Amino acid sequence: MNHGCNKTFNFGSIFYVLDHKAGLNESDYDYLMLSEEEVDPNNNPNQEDGTDYLFNPLLDRHLEHSFEGSIEDITKGKELFSNYVHYYSAESWRYGIEELRSQCRHETIGTVVQIERVER
Repeated sequence: MNHGCNKTFNFGSIFYVLDHKAGLNESDYDYLMLSEEEVDPNNNPNQEDGTDYLFNPLLDRHLEHSFEGSIEDITKGKELFSNYVHYYSAESWRYGIEELRSQCRHETIGTVVQIERVER
């Protein structure tokens, strides 16, 4: 699954979708829908109080691990795109956001494309 630049992703937080289907105009999960251009590379919204996510036995041992799914109707043959913005840890946040921005602006290419070009 590739990154959907500039909010072209069709796969993401199901909590965001459920909140909006319930008629909530604002959701606690709106930050998960921010694109690479909208987030601040100096401020990771995934961190609370300056720390990364901590292990939670209730969530990590008893509930499903994936809270992502389709956020729009996906027709047969349509490619899935995810939002890579929130895949970066505190240590790699700035680098990751700058890399996504660069790739989405077509200034650089991603690792997979680099490897594919070498293998040809």
